[in-house]
Amino acid sequence: MTSQDEYPISGQAMGGRLPDPRSVIKGTDWAALEHAYGAAQDTPLRLLQLLDEDSEVQAGALELLDMSVLHQESLYSATAPAALFVAAVLNDPRTLARHEDYSTWDDRPRPLRAALLEWLGQIADSAAYGETADEEDGNDPGATDAVRAVRGVIYDAVSPHLLDPDPTVREAALSATAALLQSPDLADRISGTTQFLRRLLAESPDRRERAAAILTIGAWGEDTTGWLADPDPAVRACAALSSGCASSTKATRTILRALLDPAAIDSWFREPTAADPWAGDPLPRIE
Repeated sequence: MTSQDEYPISGQAMGGRLPDPRSVIKGTDWAALEHAYGAAQDTPLRLLQLLDEDSEVQAGALELLDMSVLHQESLYSATAPAALFVAAVLNDPRTLARHEDYSTWDDRPRPLRAALLEWLGQIADSAAYGETADEEDGNDPGATDAVRAVRGVIYDAVSPHLLDPDPTVREAALSATAALLQSPDLADRISGTTQFLRRLLAESPDRRERAAAILTIGAWGEDTTGWLADPDPAVRACAALSSGCASSTKATRTILRALLDPAAIDSWFREPTAADPWAGDPLPRIE
């Protein structure tokens, strides 16, 4: 995987698109914005606490941000600038601090960076709700549009972490990237992102990680036929599930061959371990 020192330093924009995090704090009229509990003038403090030297303070700040600017997966006028700040500090070395839990409902020990990536993915997922079906999302007027307008910038910060050295960070980056690429406006990024995942598939020894990458590529409509010959039967089966393989006799045979031994299928993906933090969670698009 990519070594940590290949990442830009804190505040440095990837491709010139990411804002300096300080400009997000100073250039935003937070008192004029709102979150779930009213005026958002307390949001800058919570954002800055994400970079505190104390991991307990960091974890508490993220929990409070989750409760306020993404309360029950709702979006507010303060959500978009808060998400921009988080995207802009993802490469800050202070986000490598590990904590045992980041909220009362999230007790997975992992770096703050992984938790922040997951949080950005949740914001992107909320913004995508009803986008192509023209459904009301129940958010404050303009809040959803503001988040949708910055998804491209957030993607620029998130996607390099698909090759992060830490598997928990890669997991969160994959989930966030998939959520961001639900946007019709970012459809042109799918091909390039697939190349990231092809590299991951070539380098990763982890079955669950490779299966998740294959399922994501297939869901985007990208070609997965090359993995129908993969030495791992689980990866072959995931490749065969792609809609692009619907007319492939080889893919159909791969699925039927797997179904002949359901006990083996049940053993493909293990319970969570420190070495395999993906285990135990549903694979993408397969509950």
